Amino acid sequence: KSNQTARKHFERIQVVAANPNAFMSTKEQKVAGLWDENSEQAFNMKVLSLLNRLTQQNMKLTIKELLPILTTNERINFVAETLTNKASQEHAFASLYANFSSKLKYHGLENLIITKAKNMFFEYSNKELNDKSDTHDLTGCSKFVAWLINEKSIQYKDGYECFEKLIQALEAPKIAARMLKCF
Repeated sequence: KSNQTARKHFERIQVVAANPNAFMSTKEQKVAGLWDENSEQAFNMKVLSLLNRLTQQNMKLTIKELLPILTTNERINFVAETLTNKASQEHAFASLYANFSSKLKYHGLENLIITKAKNMFFEYSNKELNDKSDTHDLTGCSKFVAWLINEKSIQYKDGYECFEKLIQALEAPKIAARMLKCF
């Protein structure tokens, strides 16, 4: 069976060599010796894997694995962007991601996450929510910002400002509609 597997991988390598745009799984790349553990693709996959398996119990270990690979500003930015997006899309884990973020004091990572979360929050509060996806993401982002306030990562006055603007943005169309009915 191992000869069949080796032959299959060899054939796959030949296909990719003939057509560089052909898909080759990570596992096949590793077997073929084509996988670069230091590449940006490997880094991105590692970050996603770490965030997907994040729990309260393994948080310290996750931080210990993450910090040494944050070697560039681009990588730090990728982590902040990915974490903020995951927190806004995965409501059930907003508190976990906020708690995790509060422990990422490495090279301004926590501040970058806070900035991205607040910017995302203001984007959603300033745009018209057209579908369930927008509403879902706004709800998740709101939860994440609320948990960041709870973790004291975002100061109370800044958090208050966020939610005050959101309420104004959501209430403005209702108020305008009520005023039109009066005329």
